Amino acid sequence: MWRTAGCFFTIKQLDGEDNYSAQILKTRECPELPNIYAIIGGSIVVVAMIGFLILLLIKGLIHMNDLKEFRKFENEKKKSKWAKVENPLFTSATTTGLDPTFTGE
Repeated sequence: MWRTAGCFFTIKQLDGEDNYSAQILKTRECPELPNIYAIIGGSIVVVAMIGFLILLLIKGLIHMNDLKEFRKFENEKKKSKWAKVENPLFTSATTTGLDPTFTGE
């Protein structure tokens, strides 16, 4: 096999080991070039998926921590000894008023 310009040529020996006459065959074997777009696209997809998995892992860890803190808050709220009465400073935003000039007709 002999290689030139990315293609392989076959050289056939004609007359034994010590005789150096050769015949170069006309057929060339040229390997197919790699698909650059597939390589670049695949690399981008792999990097994006790794980033997405890292973000998903971080989100899961934050959610677990928040859930733990919420359960702790709920337990502390149940244990509190505060009186459950209405707030005296709060007044309702809705009121009922009567119009003296309205006769109902």
